Amino acid sequence: MLVRPGHALVFASFVIPALAQTYPQPNVCFRWSGQMAIANSASGGNSTSTLYYQGGEASLTSGQTSGLWTNALVALDLSTNWPTGTPAISLVTADTGNTSSPPAVALGALWASSDGNSLYQYGGEFSDTPDVAPPVQAIWRYSIQNKTWGIVPTTGDTITRAAEGSTAVVPSGGTSDNMGYYFSGHEDDHTTHGWSNEIARIYLNSLVTFDLGSHAVTNITSYATDASTSNDSTPEINPVYRADGTFTFVPGLGTNGKGLLVAIGGATSSAYVDNSVLDVYDIGASGWTKQSTLGTTLPPRVNHCAVRASAKVHGVETHQIFVYGGQELNQTSRDSAMYILSIPSYTWVFVGDNLSGQPSGRAGHQCALHGSQLLVVGGLVAGNLICDQPGIYVYDVSKSAWQNEFTANSIYSTPSLVANITGGIGTGYSSSGSGSATGGDGSTDPDTSGSTTGDSGSLQPSSGSKKKSNIGAIVGGVVGGVLGALLLLLLLLFCLRKRRRERKLQEAAAAAAARGDPDELAGFPYEKTSSGSQYNWRASGGTSNDHSTPASDDVEDEMRNMEAAFGAHMVRKRTLRVTNPENGEEEDAAGDDHIVESLMDGQSSGTPTP
Repeated sequence: MLVRPGHALVFASFVIPALAQTYPQPNVCFRWSGQMAIANSASGGNSTSTLYYQGGEASLTSGQTSGLWTNALVALDLSTNWPTGTPAISLVTADTGNTSSPPAVALGALWASSDGNSLYQYGGEFSDTPDVAPPVQAIWRYSIQNKTWGIVPTTGDTITRAAEGSTAVVPSGGTSDNMGYYFSGHEDDHTTHGWSNEIARIYLNSLVTFDLGSHAVTNITSYATDASTSNDSTPEINPVYRADGTFTFVPGLGTNGKGLLVAIGGATSSAYVDNSVLDVYDIGASGWTKQSTLGTTLPPRVNHCAVRASAKVHGVETHQIFVYGGQELNQTSRDSAMYILSIPSYTWVFVGDNLSGQPSGRAGHQCALHGSQLLVVGGLVAGNLICDQPGIYVYDVSKSAWQNEFTANSIYSTPSLVANITGGIGTGYSSSGSGSATGGDGSTDPDTSGSTTGDSGSLQPSSGSKKKSNIGAIVGGVVGGVLGALLLLLLLLFCLRKRRRERKLQEAAAAAAARGDPDELAGFPYEKTSSGSQYNWRASGGTSNDHSTPASDDVEDEMRNMEAAFGAHMVRKRTLRVTNPENGEEEDAAGDDHIVESLMDGQSSGTPTP
C-alpha cells in the first residue's frame, strides 16, 4: 500500500459504513492509486482516443484522511490539444455512494478492449479509513456506449481479489480481443471477502490472465523452463513475487515473436527489488527469465509508472520503456526522476530528475502514452504542496522535455538520448501502458531512421552482455577493424624503430666506454629517479609501476571501482550475491535471483506464499 504522510493503518474489528464523496468530481485536490487506460474507438470513420481514470483515492483538502476512496469515473479527451493548466477532463460517472457497485478500490487494474467500447476492472483494495469489508470478487465491465457498469460472468479458474499487482494488456492476445495480465500483488482483509484481520497479508505467486473476448480467467502458478528473452537471459521458474511494481508489454520479441512482459520495481514483504537484473515473462513460452541489464540502473522503488514506445531503426524494431517517479526506500521520499530502458539491448539511461518544468516528485500516479505524449495523472506528492490541481502533466518522450500543452496526433520518435544505443532515430506507432496498447506490434511501421545523433549519456554497464547486431553495429565493426589494423601496423613500426634506436645507443655506449667517457645515458628512454645508477622503469611523464611490491590477493577489491568499457571484449557473466528474504542467508548465484535491499522499519507485515 502507498504510505500516506501522517496516516496510519488501523485494522479494526468492526465495520464503519463508508462515507460517500460529496464533493464534485473531477475537481479534487489530490488523486492517486486509481486505475487508468486509453480506449481507442472508431467514430464516423475517424479514430478517437479517450483516457479513462477510475476509482482510487482522492481528497478535497491536503489534510483529509478519511472518506478518500471513490468509484467515480473521469475521462480526458486525447483527440484535441489542450493546456495542462486546463485539461479537457470531464466527469463520466459520479461516485455512487455504494462502495461495491462499481467497486471503490485503489491499486487494481483497468483494461480497455480492442474496439474501444469496453473497460474491464479487476482487483484493488477497499477503504481502510473508514474500514470497508470487501464484497465477493467479481470482474466489472463499463460499457462506454451505454454508460453503464455491470458484473461480467466469467469462465475458467476461480480467483480472489488481489491488490498492488503489476498489470498489463496484450493487444489481440486473447481469442478475439485483448488479454489482460495481473502479476503477483497481495491479499489481506482489505481485498478479500471473509478475510480475518488477524491473518497477515500474503504476497501471491501467480500470474492471472483475463481474456477480454471470451471472459475466461486463468490463474498461472507454474511456468515453462525454456523461456528466452534475449541472448543473455537465463530461464527461471520463480520470479520475485512483489507488490507495487510495473509490468510492461514489449511486442515482437520472445518465443515465436509473441512478445514479452517486463517487470520493473516493486517490493516484497521485506525487501525492495533491484532493477539491474529483471524478471521478464516470455508470452510465447509461458515462462520467465532473469534478464541482465546495462547502463545507469533505475534505483529500487515502488508505486512508479512505466509505458513503452517502439520505433524501427535500420530495419530493426527497437523499444523504449519510460519509467517515471515513484517512492524510494525510506517510504516517504518521492522523486521526479525519468529513466529509459532501451530494448533489445536492455540498457538503462538516466534522463534526469531536475528537468525544466517538471512536476513535484510523486508516487501512486498513473501514466499513459499517446504518440509522443506521456500523460501523468495524480499521485501523492513530495513536499508541502497544498493542492495538486488539476494534477495532470505532459512529458514529450521524443523531446525529453516537460510540456505546458498536450499535443494530439503526435508521432513517437526515438529520443536522441538513446540514439547511440539504437543505432539511429526512427519513428513508430506502437505503444502500451498498464491498461491499454495501441498500434499493434510495430512490424508494419515504416523505417524512417537516420544516422546516430545525440548523447546517450554516461552509460555504466551493470552486467555484461553481447547484443544482437544491426547495420549500424556492422558498419562500426568494419571501421573499428580497419582502425585496429592500422594501429597494429603503427605499433609494429614503432617497435622496430625503437629496437634500432636502442641498438645504436648500446653501440654508442660501448664505444664511449672504450674511449673512457663518463656515464652517458642521456638518450635512454626512461627517466632517472634516484642517485647513482639505479633506474625505475617509469616512462617519462607516466606513472610508476613498481613491480617490487607483492600483488594484491583481492583482485575483486582492487577492481571494484573500475567500470567496464563498451567494446568487443568478452565479459564473464557476473556472479551476483543474493540475499534470501525468507531466511536472511546469503548465497552466490550466476544471475539466478535479484539483488535486493532491505526495507526501512515500518513495512507492512506478511510472508510470501510458498
